[in-house]
Order: sequence, then structure tokens, then C-alpha cells
Amino acid sequence: MNIILWLLVFVLLFAGILYAMMMLAFTFKWLSIPAFKSKNKTPVTPVSVVIPARNEEEHISQCLQNVLAQNYPHNLTEIIVVDDNSTDNTAMLVEKIIADNAHRKIRLLKLKDVSATVLFKKRAITEAVALATGKLIVTTDADCRMGVKWLGIIAEYYEQYQPKMLLAPVTFTNEKSVFEKLQTLEFIGYIGVSAAAVAMKNPLMCNGANLAYEREAFNAVGGYKHNDNFASGDDVFLMLKIKKEFPGTIHFLKSREAIVETFAQKSLNDFFHQRKRWLSKRPGYTDFSVIGTALLVYAFNFFVLLGFVLSFFATGNSFMIVFAVLFLIKCFSDFVFLYPVTKFFRRSELLWWFLPEQVLVIVYVTLMGVFGSTGKYKWKGREVSNR
Repeated sequence: MNIILWLLVFVLLFAGILYAMMMLAFTFKWLSIPAFKSKNKTPVTPVSVVIPARNEEEHISQCLQNVLAQNYPHNLTEIIVVDDNSTDNTAMLVEKIIADNAHRKIRLLKLKDVSATVLFKKRAITEAVALATGKLIVTTDADCRMGVKWLGIIAEYYEQYQPKMLLAPVTFTNEKSVFEKLQTLEFIGYIGVSAAAVAMKNPLMCNGANLAYEREAFNAVGGYKHNDNFASGDDVFLMLKIKKEFPGTIHFLKSREAIVETFAQKSLNDFFHQRKRWLSKRPGYTDFSVIGTALLVYAFNFFVLLGFVLSFFATGNSFMIVFAVLFLIKCFSDFVFLYPVTKFFRRSELLWWFLPEQVLVIVYVTLMGVFGSTGKYKWKGREVSNR
């Protein structure tokens, strides 16, 4: 029995060492990414901004006003809003904005056939790209906010480096509760990891709230073909296809002017359904790096929680020591990484909530790893089954 226990201790500590090495590698790579500085060159790239929307009457007007306020040449800007069978006034509000801005190139595409094979947001983007005339597709979400230089800095980076896909920073804003602050801190970490992985020439994830790619690249990889039966993953599946087809052509735009802001989930129930939606695409992953990284992150969080639980049942204090060591490894590794990332977003004050955020992540990652890929989840008024 002692041999089994020591073997378990070894496995737990080995996972901790691997996790720490991974996070320190992400930290160094994040720090290695140079901040992009605008040279204020005259832009020449036609851009199509694609905004999928479903039941977004609370946010769509502000989002569109932000996009219309961009200091990018109007003759190079096209805006396509795709209404995905909204049951509220989303479409009506968009039509009003179109009428009020008749001199601008704004289209409203209304999806009708809810039984289509290509699901939800992927279908919205697919049909928008088919209509788009811009060389560069820029996607954002209907509940997002951005500064006036957002589109210009994306296009300028594209013109200078010619990436097939460009990832850009996203954060949450206007938090009303501690729970929302914890989500923001965690989410900023995800964006930092996305950037660091790109710097390693091995992209792992991205976020469709602030994403740009060549229209030709989208068509060259077949869009969402073979991934169209998953309700989620409009961003990551496309990124992984471009990664495979065009190695080394995915970049991250490290610029505060490119930051897009959105909102954290207000309730634990909404948070649960959001994370189930994110996890629903997991069976569609075939990239070894994505699968391996996800397994390591899950295993380590699970082992930290396991060490805590076993410390109440094991004789002596060996597992309490193991738990303490694992928790310290996680806290040290994550804090070292989050410090420069939160500084970039100018949200360093969130680190006051670092310890509660660590507890939240350990518990929810472990639970979602067990239950997240089964059953149904609700999103935007729809009930979706995990496939």
C-alpha cells in the first residue's frame, strides 16, 4: 500500500512540475512579444466587419456605433450584421441604424432556416463571408465594445506582416460583482496563453470576439467543413485549419488599441452554461498540442483537488503536504504569468482577487472536465445538446 501511495505522490508532483514548466514557458513567450506601434500609414486594405447576433437588443446598437465610429476609411469598410433568428428587437434596431447611416456600407443578413446543417454562429459567419467583399474579414460579437483605432491597428498590422489569421486581445469590463472580477482575471489569462502559444508557433486557442483572417484563407481551408455539426468552436476550428494549412501564418496583435471589451457572466448558472458551450467542441479536436495542453491543465487541477480531498482521509499529513506543494506551484506559476498580462490590459488591480480565482478555477475545471461534455446547455435562448 505504501508503494501505491508513493507512486501517487510522484505522479501528483510530476504533474505539478510539468504545469509549472508550461506556465513559465508561456510567461517568457508573452514577454517576448513586442508591442505593436502604429506608424500611421495610409491604409489600403478593404475590410469586412462581421457581427453575428442573436437576441442582442441590449448591446447591438452600442456595438454598431463603436464600429461606425472607427477612424478607418469608410470606402474601405463594410459591416455585415447577421441576425441568427432573434426573438427580440435585434433586427429592428440594426435596420434603424442602417437607415440612419445610409451613406455607410452596412448589411443586415437574416438567417431563416434553423434546420440547416451548419449550426448557429458558424452558419452566420459562413454566409457573411460568402457575401463579403473585403480582403480581410474581422469578426466581433454583438455585445462588444472597442476604441476608435481598433480597425485601423488591425489593418495596419496586417498590411505590415501579412498573416493569414490575426488574433487580438479581448477582456471583460464593467464588472458588478466579485464573481465577475474572478471571471475577468481568468479570461485575461486565457488571452495571454493564446498569445504566448502563437509566439511559440503553436497556436492553441483564440477568441472570435476579436479575430481577423483573409477571406481567401477562409475559403482555402473550406471554412467550417467537417466541424459544422458543433454548435461552438467558430473561432478555434478555423484557427486550427489555418494552422495546419498555412503553418507560421497566425499572429497575435499585442496592442492596447486593438483591445475589444465584452462582459462576464452575471450568474453561476450562466457561467456554467457558457463553459459547457465552450467544452462542447472538445470531441472535434484533432490537434495533438491542443489535446495535450488541455489534458495537462485538467489533470493538474484535478490532482490539486484530489490532494486536498485525500488529505482528510490519509493517515498522517503526507497528502496535506502534497496538496500544499501543488497549490503553491499553481499559485506561483499562474501569478508570475498573470502579472505581466494584467499589466498589459491595465487591470493589475484584479490580482487582489488572485487566490479566490485560483480556487474557482481548480473546482470548476475539475467538475467541467467530468460533466461538461454531457447533457444540454442553454445559450441565447436556445437549448443545445452536446454532440
